[in-house]
Amino acid sequence: MKSISALVEVMTLVILTASLSACSPSPSLTRNLPADFDVAHKVFDQRIKARYPAGSSAAMLVRELSSEGFRPIDVPGPAPITHWYLFNRDRFPCTDVWYVTWTADVTNRITKSAGIYGTACL
Repeated sequence: MKSISALVEVMTLVILTASLSACSPSPSLTRNLPADFDVAHKVFDQRIKARYPAGSSAAMLVRELSSEGFRPIDVPGPAPITHWYLFNRDRFPCTDVWYVTWTADVTNRITKSAGIYGTACL
């Protein structure tokens, strides 16, 4: 009987945590995307390119993405260095993932930016 009670407590905690996570605000760049993932990916990419075009400040991009909940990730690759930031939202059994990637010149101005949106399910 104790093990059933413990299992119920754990499941309740998991459901509550997932519910609270789903209630946190999404970054403005990820809101109101189309339901079709192929179209949504293109729209997200266009938003990133429009908001952070070539020549704009990479420092501003980092500040804005960080304030919206995106976090940096390491993706090794050849020069020029490509920077990656990630935001993900768990929706059991799936996880939605948004990446923002860019390169910058020696003055820390963006030379190229892109947005990638996808989902993965169990």
